[in-house]
Amino acid sequence: MSKKAFIEIDEVINQADELKNKCLLMIDNVEEDRVNNALDSFVAKIEDFIEDLYYLNAPVKEGILSFDSTTEKFYISYNDGTDSFLFGCGTSIEIYDINNDEWIIGRIEGRNIGTNSFVNEYYFYGVNNPTLYKGMRVRKRQM
Repeated sequence: MSKKAFIEIDEVINQADELKNKCLLMIDNVEEDRVNNALDSFVAKIEDFIEDLYYLNAPVKEGILSFDSTTEKFYISYNDGTDSFLFGCGTSIEIYDINNDEWIIGRIEGRNIGTNSFVNEYYFYGVNNPTLYKGMRVRKRQM
């Protein structure tokens, strides 16, 4: 991300804070909490947007999903010959949707399909929550 983009984002946050202060001066004390909550929500959305920009600007490594039968966890065999760490629930990855020719952002989650308390099946938490499988085309942002 360019330095200019960071400066512009900081300006938006500063302007939001200034707007909040101006609004508080203009409203009746009875409504202050409602305006304060609305503006806090607005600032939180800007912060989420900034996090998304950081994520989307991070370098990407692509590969295929592999499975470690000893730990029963997935990892990526990257195209450059290296392997990722073993993934647990909550690990962010992107899967390739061949039908729509696009990458879908999500995360790995697990579910129990048997009677024990261990994760028996991992799936992608994102669009349609597909089951993960060995050989699936995936990528990971290097953050």
